[in-house]
Amino acid sequence: MGFNQFTYWRNDVLISDTKPVKKVPKGGTEKLVYYKILNGEYDESPYWNMSLDCIEQLKNEVLDWKQKNSRACSDAFDDWYCNRRKVYNKKIIKLREEHQRLELKRLVELEHQFNKDFGFDTFPIDLGSFDGNLQDLYQQIKEMI
Repeated sequence: MGFNQFTYWRNDVLISDTKPVKKVPKGGTEKLVYYKILNGEYDESPYWNMSLDCIEQLKNEVLDWKQKNSRACSDAFDDWYCNRRKVYNKKIIKLREEHQRLELKRLVELEHQFNKDFGFDTFPIDLGSFDGNLQDLYQQIKEMI
């Protein structure tokens, strides 16, 4: 795959290659949201970790540059570092923006599916303060009913 100015920051990483679950499987005893959780439809996006990897790559480049150019003046390093940091900053910022956009979208979809499956008007649990994974969340809401 060639360079694409709109998606270069993804590094050809696909978010999900699984087919979404549309209905409860035959013989299923749980609500649809449970099977969507098991299918990975609400899993965390990889973009935040990819941004952290970019920071590590830059640190490694800095170490390599300093080893190869040990006699260079600090101005040369500053110029080189500013240019490299600009490139990485664009990618890091885009990855983090996309991560936040996807996380918000998935949280809204998750709340909507819980409300639909359990008949809530408003979601009974604050997801920001919930400590656990999505299966724990499902079990806790199931116990509330």
